[in-house]
Amino acid sequence: MRSPLKTLLNNLVVRVDSYAQWLGRRAELWHGDTKESQRRRILTDTPDTLLTTPESLEAMLLGVKPDHAHLLSGVRAVVVDEVHAFAGDDRGWHLLAVLERLEQVAGRPIQRIGLSATVGNPQQLLPWLLGSDAGKRRGAGRRPPVSSSPPPH
Repeated sequence: MRSPLKTLLNNLVVRVDSYAQWLGRRAELWHGDTKESQRRRILTDTPDTLLTTPESLEAMLLGVKPDHAHLLSGVRAVVVDEVHAFAGDDRGWHLLAVLERLEQVAGRPIQRIGLSATVGNPQQLLPWLLGSDAGKRRGAGRRPPVSSSPPPH
């Protein structure tokens, strides 16, 4: 049985990679169903964007087989799609622990971006997503500007 997150990633990778190619970049997919040959290719030629699950990211960070420092030390940002599904439940706390470990490997704070079409309380969700750095990061807690006029065309 395929998980909803893996299905989402399988659908996204085609689009994300096509957008990345417009910029001369590459996106790849790594989750529990990714073939070993593809994993070796990713380790040999690190993509610019890696779509993965929290569980696969944890396996990369804790395992000795992929050289996680080589693969993940250049990470600058993490996008958590459907962030509302993670916030506040056990899987979400697991994700935050994995992101903290990822920052240790990278040796610097990593930008965390949460996407959701259904979050009605982004200001309450932000400190959760920032984890141990809540309140310390530039822009944390700052409200987005509110405009009464429509955006320019």
